[in-house]
Amino acid sequence: MQLTAVLSISRKYVMIKKTYFVAVFLGFITCNKNASRVTDDNVHTTGSPFAPAQTQAIPEALVRANQIYSQRCATCHGSDGSGNGPAAPILNPKPHSFTDAAWQIGVTDAAIAKIIVGGGPAVNKSPQMPPNPDLNNEPKIVAALVQKIRTFAKQAP
Repeated sequence: MQLTAVLSISRKYVMIKKTYFVAVFLGFITCNKNASRVTDDNVHTTGSPFAPAQTQAIPEALVRANQIYSQRCATCHGSDGSGNGPAAPILNPKPHSFTDAAWQIGVTDAAIAKIIVGGGPAVNKSPQMPPNPDLNNEPKIVAALVQKIRTFAKQAP
């Protein structure tokens, strides 16, 4: 009898976690459903249109990037970039910590821009990282998001 109660509670907990993940995921899909998909062709053969060295973030783009990060990215990566957002516990693999100094050194701005726009599948990573194809034609906002992600390295202990 006790085992049945524990299993019932456990199943309800798993269902709640799955429901939360699906809700977050569908929110991203709904937000991005009418945008185009980034491809290797439009990122690599022309040079990254998103590289901050080529596209400087302007104050308006920084404000919009902060809003986008709070609405889309912090859910998984956390408001402090440490990969501890509210959805992180139910994700496998876990969201990347932007405070990881080795990662910050090893990744280019163009690669960060590519994963922002194309999501995990664009760089052969987890499909749980959703794409943001609505940003494909917003290089200043993408540059500002890359800049924001780079600031988390300074917060590493």
